[in-house]
Amino acid sequence: MAASAEPLLGESRADALLPWQYVFYANVFMACVSFSIVMPTLYLYLHTMAAHSTFYALVVAVYSIGEAIGSFALGALSVRLGTKRTLQLCAALAFCGATSYGLADLIFKIGWHKLGPLVVLVARLVQGIGSGGQQAVEQAYLSVAAPPHLRTELTSKLSSFACLGFICGPTFAALVSQTPDVSLGYLTLNAYTKQGWFVAILNVIMYTMTTCCFEEVGGKASEEEEVSSEKVQGKRALAIWACIFIFFAHFNGFAVQETITTPLVEGWFGWGDFEANLLFVGAGVANLGCAVVMSFLSSPNFHEDGTTTQLVGDRTLLVASLALAVVGWLLMVPPDAYNPSPGVPSMGLLQFFTGFVLVTIAFPFGRGLCLSMVGKLLGDTPQGMWMGVMFSLGAIARIAGPFWAVAGFYSFGSLAVFGSTAVLMLLALLTVKLLWHDLEPPPDTPTHKHRESFRSSSPLFHPSQYHPSEPRSPLPSRPLSPMQLPPRAI
Repeated sequence: MAASAEPLLGESRADALLPWQYVFYANVFMACVSFSIVMPTLYLYLHTMAAHSTFYALVVAVYSIGEAIGSFALGALSVRLGTKRTLQLCAALAFCGATSYGLADLIFKIGWHKLGPLVVLVARLVQGIGSGGQQAVEQAYLSVAAPPHLRTELTSKLSSFACLGFICGPTFAALVSQTPDVSLGYLTLNAYTKQGWFVAILNVIMYTMTTCCFEEVGGKASEEEEVSSEKVQGKRALAIWACIFIFFAHFNGFAVQETITTPLVEGWFGWGDFEANLLFVGAGVANLGCAVVMSFLSSPNFHEDGTTTQLVGDRTLLVASLALAVVGWLLMVPPDAYNPSPGVPSMGLLQFFTGFVLVTIAFPFGRGLCLSMVGKLLGDTPQGMWMGVMFSLGAIARIAGPFWAVAGFYSFGSLAVFGSTAVLMLLALLTVKLLWHDLEPPPDTPTHKHRESFRSSSPLFHPSQYHPSEPRSPLPSRPLSPMQLPPRAI
């Protein structure tokens, strides 16, 4: 792989807009809305169909199981099928799951009582498969189609829209539930089923946007490229697996936090549902804010000599995210836990809020950085399978994490759960230390896909970006630096 220190774009960052990024932002936002929009009413929906409370936990977990399946299977499939067709398949699967969710009430009412809850279970599984596949495929495409010096920034922006979707989901649920109920025989659009039909509309929008607004560059991989995706060896493979392990550690911490926080604040501080929900809203906003901050810290600096550097390096940011996580999880352990005594553990609100905030902001930093670093380490290698592996392990962490959080907390106490999570983060931090040099990606090199993306008719390629005296070519041999560009006509 030939090295190149020159910037791939000869324009300022304000012009560095890739034509596919807005489609991805919209898609990931709607996908995350699709996950969280049903959470406020899912338990009540199952209750109307006489489902047991333990079945609710299975329905919640099966979505992550679907994400694990979809991430790996559809991520690998995209290497052969191509990004656009795979994303269309993901939207179609999610649509089938959403409509099934809305029809489960009808199936229950016509007399198939035991089948109704099972339809909800299968619907959430299929939705998870579509969502997991979409995340893996979009991240894989971003990692090879975006210029290397923009990958971390674009990944953090993608995470920002994902966080925004999670935050807005319950809000959309509240708005949809206020619309008038509609009945057509046994088919009823009520406060529990309307969310499913609303998600189905979102899936139609996603499919339409992907079909009409997304032009894939490069298409499906050749047989030689498929083989190359399986032959990542040596230190590069070790560094990639290290990033995947760190990705898993961050997702495990996220799963523990989102599971145990509500019973913890109810038991320790006597908070009700309103205070707990308000805490999660604040966490979501903080998560979004951190993704925006990371986008700034990872933004590229264009130098007069034509080189490009990142404001803060990926490895440095990754160390910061893990250090914040270690300190945060240790602060989540009350002093009484080290010398157990009867009664409610003593912890002041200041200690709790400090630990909670540190744990909250560590996740978006670590998630985006791991994805970006793996993309840079893989370079030209087709990345669908690798991104599928990453998101699959992240989904597995979200499946296993809640069970350990609940069982460990009530059986062994906060020291066992939060202390073990801190130890896992510390191991991830030591991994970065041991593989520091191996985690350095190769020099920025134009990949086939983003070479081709420069030839599009996007406003990014305005003729005024080049000197009139220079011959026009699809990819200039030496891109102009921002200082060389003539002023744009207004």
